[in-house]
Amino acid sequence: MVYKQSMPNKYISFFLLIALCLPVAIACVDLMAVSVALNIIMREFSVSAAESQWLISAYTIGSASFLILVGKLADLYGRRKWLIIGVALFGAASLLAGFAPYMIVLIIARFLQGVASSIMMTTVVSIIIHHFIAEQRTHVLAKWVLSLGVGLALGPLVGALILHFTSWRFIFFINVPICLCAYYLITKYAPESRDTTNKIKISWGESLLLSITLILLVSILSASEDWGWRSLLMYELLVGFLLLMVSYAVLLRLKGSTLIDLSLFKLKNYFKGSFCGFLSYFCMYGWLFIFALYLQKYCGMSPIETGMMFVSYAITSAVCAQYMAKIIKSWGKKFPILIGFSVALIAFVWMSKINSFTPIWQLILMSALPGIMITFVNVASMNLAMSEVPSEKTGIASGIFFTIRWLGGSIGVAIITLLFENANYFKGLSNIKAACLGLAVFATLGLFLGASIKAPIKLMPRE
Repeated sequence: MVYKQSMPNKYISFFLLIALCLPVAIACVDLMAVSVALNIIMREFSVSAAESQWLISAYTIGSASFLILVGKLADLYGRRKWLIIGVALFGAASLLAGFAPYMIVLIIARFLQGVASSIMMTTVVSIIIHHFIAEQRTHVLAKWVLSLGVGLALGPLVGALILHFTSWRFIFFINVPICLCAYYLITKYAPESRDTTNKIKISWGESLLLSITLILLVSILSASEDWGWRSLLMYELLVGFLLLMVSYAVLLRLKGSTLIDLSLFKLKNYFKGSFCGFLSYFCMYGWLFIFALYLQKYCGMSPIETGMMFVSYAITSAVCAQYMAKIIKSWGKKFPILIGFSVALIAFVWMSKINSFTPIWQLILMSALPGIMITFVNVASMNLAMSEVPSEKTGIASGIFFTIRWLGGSIGVAIITLLFENANYFKGLSNIKAACLGLAVFATLGLFLGASIKAPIKLMPRE
């Protein structure tokens, strides 16, 4: 691994990579591990299923609503400093969640975990892009995507094992020593950087307006299933969101923005790479949610059995990540995106044929294919999007980039769950078939978007 600054030996490079991947991995494991503990938490606190779902929604809202602000703050005040803040906040929020005496305290802790996750996601990518030279950046990003994918895939299994041997509270307690380890590695090996050319101060009024707008949007997407699209509360939230959107658009037109650098979207690779990421997250989160739901609700699998089904997803992610740097170097950035969405399309069409008689080996193979999609598309689209971004703007660029992806994931869960739960409106379609065909449509959109990228596909691999 080549580093822009002097690196005394390969071990520092190794520990730096761990320091950058560990925060992302624990955030992703925690997100998915909690999902298998909802029923137990619901019984302990004597709350409804709708109230327990807020443990997932609160995390998503916290994660998606502050990415842009955090990216800007990291650029201005130090990316390493904000990564340390994110790790410390995640550890403290985990401790609060583990000791939570009431459901409302647990929901607040989950929201704070989400905010911490947004800080860690944004700053880690910004540090990678800013400090590693182009030849080695792909390799580092592949490892980062691996930590994300494996964390999401193994989260249900980790959660199920913890529930089997001890209390759900240890899903949160286990984060504390890991955060302490990450804190030590970051302070010792991660370098500091900031944007010294930007003298524009952040408008906190704009920050508040943008954050509330995003909170409303993600709340609408996350809780639509519980509240219902035709409920009075949903109409009120939609009206509020539209009013805030109009207000923010007027503010941008009159005063410009101190947060969102609209010039980034003039970079065609950034725009298309970001929306390839949007579609990949749409497919990944939509699939993770309905596949786990289907296995437990309709196939009668236990949480541990369901978690085991995602091990093949983690394995394919890990294997693909090992070769992504060579693939991009040999074939370019466009080819992996096309391959990733093609594999996703095949997987979702195949999954649409699942029924109660589908053999276990086929379910395992089916769950392996999205691991290829998410690694190929994520690494290549991230490289593509950030390839033209000036180094001083990596924080805000990664913040916008991940906001778009998180929204893709939230919208994906909302739309695919809607198809899954309302399959009876489509004559002749089962719930899993309706959901998977919906995913196939969005994988096809990803293929078309990937095909439109103005980047060469190298016909012959480099020696």
